[in-house]
Amino acid sequence: MHMVVIVDGGRKSVSSSDAHARVAKSTHFSGRVDRRTDAHRTGSCRRSRASDWRSAYEICFEEFEDMHELFHTSDPPFRYRTADSDRIVQDCADLWAR
Repeated sequence: MHMVVIVDGGRKSVSSSDAHARVAKSTHFSGRVDRRTDAHRTGSCRRSRASDWRSAYEICFEEFEDMHELFHTSDPPFRYRTADSDRIVQDCADLWAR
């Protein structure tokens, strides 16, 4: 099963272009492009082709957390997540934990 959830269809407080510029200044950015992103992409593709959905989910969740860590450690820091989106993320985690 695949699902997309739009929590808030409004304009983001930080544009994608500005976010890209900010995260490049994050202390967590080192290794993002050349190691972590590529590993997450190839790993999730490999797991999906093997129909190993739990492992694919875990890799995608790791990517999600890594990306949001960049936002929180950028200059200046910003946040896209809300209480509602955090609840949905937790609901998804609970589904996978079954």
